[in-house]
Amino acid sequence: MGGIVITGGALISILGSTNGCVLAFPRSYYAMSRDGLFFKQLATIHPKFGTPVTSLIISAVLSIVLILSGTFSQLTTLVIFTGMVFSTMVIAGLFILRRKQPNLKRPYKVWGYPLVPILVLMINVALLLNTLINDFKSSLLGLVVPVLGIPVYLWFQRKSECVTNVEFKIAD
Repeated sequence: MGGIVITGGALISILGSTNGCVLAFPRSYYAMSRDGLFFKQLATIHPKFGTPVTSLIISAVLSIVLILSGTFSQLTTLVIFTGMVFSTMVIAGLFILRRKQPNLKRPYKVWGYPLVPILVLMINVALLLNTLINDFKSSLLGLVVPVLGIPVYLWFQRKSECVTNVEFKIAD
């Protein structure tokens, strides 16, 4: 009975996660393209449905390539590890933002700062190192993607005029 409940919970979780990914990833490609940080073709909006059609197609193709590229375990490790890399960078970015822009209006402040973010950062780094040791191949690929993204980002940023003048505004 427990196995059925766990399997059912996993299926519900997968459906919710898939829905979120189908919505989020193409919109991220679209936003980056619109801001000049990615290929401009991915900013194409479908005239009737208002969806980022090219970004949806690219996202689907990338998903199919990932599905066909290895075992379920390798794919899971790759996706979770890469997500953890980005999550760790976001947490580290909290400290950088607080230092570089101390007077920035913050509608939400992290509870227990700086202790809680430091603790979460340490746990993330420990999990990343553990995964790197236990599944080096998948983890290495999970590191290559963000690292290769840095020169690509810098290239698009240099190429784009609008990115250098972006002002970040927080809604009241």
